[in-house]
Amino acid sequence: MIAWLFGILTWQVWLVVILGANANQIHKWPHRTPAENEAFISLLQRIRLIQTPRHHGHHHTNPKNSHYCVLTNLLNPILDGIKLWDTLEWVISSLSGVLRRIDTSVPEVSKTSQQ
Repeated sequence: MIAWLFGILTWQVWLVVILGANANQIHKWPHRTPAENEAFISLLQRIRLIQTPRHHGHHHTNPKNSHYCVLTNLLNPILDGIKLWDTLEWVISSLSGVLRRIDTSVPEVSKTSQQ
């Protein structure tokens, strides 16, 4: 509505709205096998237009502080490189006093078990 009021309702705005509205569905696809996804979704993953399971796996690997963009493989290297997520975390914690919660769903691997 705001984009329409300011006369900037372009295809790019529509794309962002559609992707944002479907982010949870797009995030679900890397958690599924190619057989569970339709052929078109698997094709989009193979050509790396949408996030692949392997790339998304970095988001679920300790210390779980990177690869927050769940839509595509293309943005995470850029967003992680400019420290966008660290900066947002700092801003939120500075303004609210709330610290990032440590996710314990994947246990830490001890250094002795890695050798």
